[in-house]
Amino acid sequence: MLDGQQRLTSCYRAFFNNTGVDRYAGRYYFDYGRFLRNPELLNSEVEELVIFKKEKEVNKSLSDTAKEQGLDLFPLDIILQEPRGTSPSRSEAPRISTILDQLRSSTDSLWAAAEALNR
Repeated sequence: MLDGQQRLTSCYRAFFNNTGVDRYAGRYYFDYGRFLRNPELLNSEVEELVIFKKEKEVNKSLSDTAKEQGLDLFPLDIILQEPRGTSPSRSEAPRISTILDQLRSSTDSLWAAAEALNR
């Protein structure tokens, strides 16, 4: 069981780059391949699809977007940051509220589709 500080730390590390840190370096991924193959998963089972890969494995076999996509893994640290490999100017970068709205919309669509399949 996690206390409040541990939850905050876990969320921060999941949604912001956790590579190059001293302790527990790595990246959190959502295994969307397993999710798409099992749309009937319950909420608690979906949580199990968030996986942690150590920095050594990330650098070796998940070093770019193509490799991540090839394994059906979505890196959680790109949700609230600029896409890796790009450096848009401040004016070109999407606002955080826009990103969160898009994420919320996508999530709502996924859950609606899953519920429709369960009927």
